[in-house]
Parts: sequence; C-alpha cells; structure tokens
Amino acid sequence: VLKCEQAPNTEVPEDTFAQTKKESEIAGAAMPRSYEKVYREAMLGGGQANERLGQFLDKDRKVCRFYAVMDDLSTEQYERRPFTIFYFISDDTIEIREQYPLNCGRDNFPIFFKRGRVAKDSMPVLGPSDPLPSPDVYYKVDDLYVGQTIRLVNNDLFIYDADAFTREYFKSIGIDLAPKRDVRLPEKIVPRPPTPPYTGYGSWDDSMGSVLNLVPKVPKKDMQKLLINEGKVLRFLAAFSNPEPEDVSRRFVFNYHLFDDTLSIHEPPQRNLGIVTGKF
Repeated sequence: VLKCEQAPNTEVPEDTFAQTKKESEIAGAAMPRSYEKVYREAMLGGGQANERLGQFLDKDRKVCRFYAVMDDLSTEQYERRPFTIFYFISDDTIEIREQYPLNCGRDNFPIFFKRGRVAKDSMPVLGPSDPLPSPDVYYKVDDLYVGQTIRLVNNDLFIYDADAFTREYFKSIGIDLAPKRDVRLPEKIVPRPPTPPYTGYGSWDDSMGSVLNLVPKVPKKDMQKLLINEGKVLRFLAAFSNPEPEDVSRRFVFNYHLFDDTLSIHEPPQRNLGIVTGKF
C-alpha cells in the first residue's frame, strides 16, 4: 500500500453550455404571460394558442337582443327614442341600432354605434405605445339586464326588455331577467284648428274641399253606394215640439236620401193654413 492521502472531493466543473443557461435564467427571467404580450406576439406572427377561439366556435351566431330607450333632451320637443342593443356572445362585442317610428322626421340611418367592444367606464384614446386595457373593463353579457341604464357616447340608454332567446340564454347561466318595463309616454293631445263656417257657396262638400286640401279638389262620390241606393229615400213626418198657437197644425216631411246622405225638409200645403208652404 502506497499510503498516499488524496485531496478532498471537488465539484464537477461546469461546461460552457451549462454556465450560459444558468446566466440566462438569472439575468433574463421569463416575462409574465399577459394579454398585451400575447397580442404583440400574435401581431409579429408568433405561434400562440388562441384562448378565445373556443368561445367563438361554440357561441358563433348567438346574439342577445335588448330593447332600450333614450330621452333626447337636445331638441325643443321632448322625445323618447327607441333603440335595439345587440350583444354578440362569440366575441363580446356590442352593436346599437336606432328604431325609427313613422313620421319621426329623422334620416333613416339605423347604425347608432358600430359593432365593437364597449367599456364600462369612459376611457382615453390609446396611442401606439400605450398598454392595452384589461378585458375586464369591457361589458360582458352578464353585465346587461332589464332595468339597467348604460352610458354610451355621452348618452344614457335604459334597457326595458329583451327577446325570447336572450331570456332563455340568461336562464341557462342561472340569471332570471326582470319582466318588461312600460316606457311609453302619455299620448300628446294635438289641438286641431276649428272648421270654418259654411260660406253658402256651392255644397258643403265643395266648401270642405278647399278647407281640407291646400289645392281645392272636386269632392268624390261613392259610386257603389250611388248605384245601390239610387232613388231610395227615407221619409219622416214631424211637427214642432213646442209650437206657438198659430203653428200647432203645421206638419213637415223629412226626406233622407241614402245615396249621398243628404237631408231635405218639406212642408206640404194645407187648406186655410195662412202660411206659404214648400221647402223649409
């Protein structure tokens, strides 16, 4: 036996590859996986798993529809304007269309808000270098309900109803929507100008032709009624209800012509009456 003492154990020397890997882990730790990082890598062509693809494939063409109104105080005449809010469940976007009543006097351009994501609170305009906001700041489908007032483009929209599909969808996620709210305004009473008195020229229909129309028109007759009721006259015998002593024996005949709904009154002649009879 040589009886030679050995040196104590030493660690295995690191090669260049192991040393470089350890230095990279210490110096450049992996960045947290944020929404902005995934968005930037996707813009640069990086292969990232699309987490929202499953939502799109599962809920494509499923749209919740809410009915809302907006009180327009910008005009002299108070007006309540109806809107329809479409919520696209596939990508959490919102589109708002205005419903135009008949004779409302507005241009028929229904798109009030183009389809896009709507933030719950007001947001500043983002620049190229600004970080993207979190998805939680935007409206989700369960954030909308009947009886809610949402503010969009500096306007308040009150949701008063939803369609049948929307109510069934909310039931499937455990939410019962409130019943429809009545948002109708009391009907306005529009005063009508009084009809001017009959001038005495021509017939009553001729006078009304110049009252109801800016350009006077010849009154039209119901030809079918004329052909059916031509020559048919209803006659009624009448007398004064509270006559004077000299009018007790006077009698009158009311002739109602069915073909044109006109009435004539005739007093038949009587002996020793002392009054000129004829057309009354």
